[in-house]
Amino acid sequence: MNINFTHSLPYGHAAADKLHLSSLGRISLILVMLFGALTPSGASAGFRAAFVDELTPLYPDSRINEVALQEPIVLDAARGTFAGVHILVTDLRPNEPLNVEVRKSKRWPSESVGIYQLLSVPVEINSGLLSRTEKWDGQFNPYVIRRAPFRVYDVMKPIKSRIDVDDSVAAIAFEVKVPRDMEPGEYGLEVILRADTERIVRHLTIRVHSAVVPQIGKNTMCYTCWFSEKNMLWGTHDTLWSAAYWRILNRYASLMALGRQNTFRLPLDFGSTSSGQYLLDTARMGRTISIFQKHGFYYVEGGPFLTSKGNHLITGGGFPVRNSRGTAELVSTLDQLHDFIEREHLEGRWFQHIQDEPGPNLDSDYIFVARLIHEKLPGVRVLEAGDNRDLVGAIDVWCPTDDQYQEHREFYMGRQNDGNECWVYTCLTPTGPWINRLLDMERLRPVYIGWGAALFGTSGFLHWGLNQYYANPFKQSVVDHPDAPHTNDQLPAGDPYIVYPGPGEPWPSVRFEALRIGLEDRELLRQLDEKDPKLCRMIIQQVFRSYDEYNKSVKVYRATKLRLLDALDSAE
Repeated sequence: MNINFTHSLPYGHAAADKLHLSSLGRISLILVMLFGALTPSGASAGFRAAFVDELTPLYPDSRINEVALQEPIVLDAARGTFAGVHILVTDLRPNEPLNVEVRKSKRWPSESVGIYQLLSVPVEINSGLLSRTEKWDGQFNPYVIRRAPFRVYDVMKPIKSRIDVDDSVAAIAFEVKVPRDMEPGEYGLEVILRADTERIVRHLTIRVHSAVVPQIGKNTMCYTCWFSEKNMLWGTHDTLWSAAYWRILNRYASLMALGRQNTFRLPLDFGSTSSGQYLLDTARMGRTISIFQKHGFYYVEGGPFLTSKGNHLITGGGFPVRNSRGTAELVSTLDQLHDFIEREHLEGRWFQHIQDEPGPNLDSDYIFVARLIHEKLPGVRVLEAGDNRDLVGAIDVWCPTDDQYQEHREFYMGRQNDGNECWVYTCLTPTGPWINRLLDMERLRPVYIGWGAALFGTSGFLHWGLNQYYANPFKQSVVDHPDAPHTNDQLPAGDPYIVYPGPGEPWPSVRFEALRIGLEDRELLRQLDEKDPKLCRMIIQQVFRSYDEYNKSVKVYRATKLRLLDALDSAE
């Protein structure tokens, strides 16, 4: 097989009741075009439609002959995953509704199909070669899928069947849930598109393999994406902690679980008494935890609870942590947290952040606080995003960006060998050729987050932006950094969010689904590694060799994924 890899430059668901389903495996298709037999008087349909791999970026100006999958096509899927594909429809008459129907075999369970209209969003400025955007570093970034400005389909708006078309082009996603107990074999589906009296029918086959992706939980790869509580209410008139808020939080938790999150960040909510004592709002924290646990989440991240000023960490009451009043407040907080963790039976499930991305000027205070946490909260692991390698002994779970991990891999492998864990994260960086989940990157890059974890043995992925909107994400993707407005410091397109604010519920994105596929792949690769480590590593390296060296061909990825599924079939 001839594989071309990219190389870096020297620089470095709706919620519970709506299924968000997406494909795993090589896509081929049994494509049947029944225009003459199924349209009035044998006339051809006036519009055109083609299946497109869901990992192929689509734009409003995409053309069928450029993106259509070749015949025949079969969707290959493991059990416990989703099989799906996108459909590009062109030559529509504007303002004429398009209806979509998916007919499945009786052997499929009920309520197993989800249909979405894909909506496009703008990319105003390309991500930078080194960080953020090209405006930030002033350098041309050749590792983007298209030159800005452009629009790309990313939003997945759940629909029942009807799309109100305001253009001549529409994009659709449909996804089918593959139950964990489904009998392996081939199953047929039929997709019907109607516009006025015209109809197009497509038949496809889903090949279900024997491998099973486990439900999220204690033993699946840790994945967390930080959410904004207030932004869950985006576009509503509801208030935090209202009944409406808790309903919407439940819907977010459901979608996050479908995206394979098993870990969530819990802000440490404090209230102060008349005497100035800071008390944890354990009732609100407990209610939040119960909602996430209901959807299968296992791990909790206590959010960072200290800020910094100069060379010191500062408590919520405004005192340096090694000042007598600051230390007393810190000890009180940890004692309360200990009682809460014990009462909620979260021993062994709790990670604790101290101060996000701590700089070297904070080493002394950070080590002091970490020692107190280890003393007061036995079994709680200190987790921190950043690349401060001077905090050995203080940090239990290291979390550098993927490019930092790769640059200092010997150090981080040493941490792993000494019993620490290593995760990776992305936040504004890395850009250029590196793995990330930005709007102007290939949809394969989020997939490869799971493959990188399989190759390097990292045990988690963290991202700061589930729904951190600073502008309407349907209308603007590049925004000013909130700490540096009206400068060249801007957040790259799609960095702050991977879901969109639907009416009273979150809507997934194409990038959200791609990351889910990669995390499912991670579980399948883990299974193969247990049976045949040499074959597993060989399959990984066919498409992924490092965080800046990977295959960009969706076709090659699908062929490699099929080889993985076949290998697991043979191992049964």
